[in-house]
Order: sequence, then C-alpha cells, then structure tokens
Amino acid sequence: MMRNLLLTMSILAALTCGFLLAEQATASSTITRLTIDSAINPVVAKFISEQLDEANSRQDAALLIELNTPGGLDTAMRKIIQAELGSNIPVIV
Repeated sequence: MMRNLLLTMSILAALTCGFLLAEQATASSTITRLTIDSAINPVVAKFISEQLDEANSRQDAALLIELNTPGGLDTAMRKIIQAELGSNIPVIV
C-alpha cells in the first residue's frame, strides 16, 4: 500500500516537473526595448500599449522602456500606466 502511494507520488512529481520545464522552454528570453524621445501624447501611449501587447503575446521575458521626455499629457500617461499594470510580463522603465 505504502509502496503504491510512493510510486504514484513519484510519477506525479516527475510529470509536474516535465510540464514546468516544457512551459519554461516555450517562454522567450527576449527583452524588447522601446526608446521614447518625445513628449507623452496619445500616439505614444497607443504605440507603447501595442508594443506591450505584442511582447505579452510573444511571452517575452520583459519590456524595457527608455524614456527621454519633457513630460506630456496626463491622460496619455494614465493609459500607459494601465497597460503596464495589466501586463503579464515585467515592464522596466
């Protein structure tokens, strides 16, 4: 009885490890880099959101956003923040 239980547990552990390794193998090791050298406006917010969606669909390791901006519209900034907070991958700014 105990032997069967240990055998079953060992098989389940091996299968779980196999699934975890397979999941890691499908994830990308790519970090996408975006460089923004302008004011934050609705066009920039849309671009960042679209690039973040694409990076999420590719399962990139992360999205790196390099900002060189004097500022911009509060509404556009809020859209970018919402996209970042909804991301499944890390966002580095």
